[in-house]
Amino acid sequence: MAIMAATFPKPMLQKAFAVFAPLLGVFAVAGPILGGLIIDANLLGLGWRPIFLINIVLGGIASSSLCATCPPSPRTNPHALT
Repeated sequence: MAIMAATFPKPMLQKAFAVFAPLLGVFAVAGPILGGLIIDANLLGLGWRPIFLINIVLGGIASSSLCATCPPSPRTNPHALT
């Protein structure tokens, strides 16, 4: 939520949260269901282990998307961590 507050201007922040909150709820429900389906599919005959490989792929996609779409921080505080 801090990234959203830093990225979106104040007038658009409510709209951003209005999109983010329902998606968070949907994915909180869909994640375990999809995880169970993937485990039941027994990908490559490895049982539950491929579920961790999927996290690597999804994390790479999310990181790439974040780097490509988030603008650099306009802060000029020399004591900031970033």
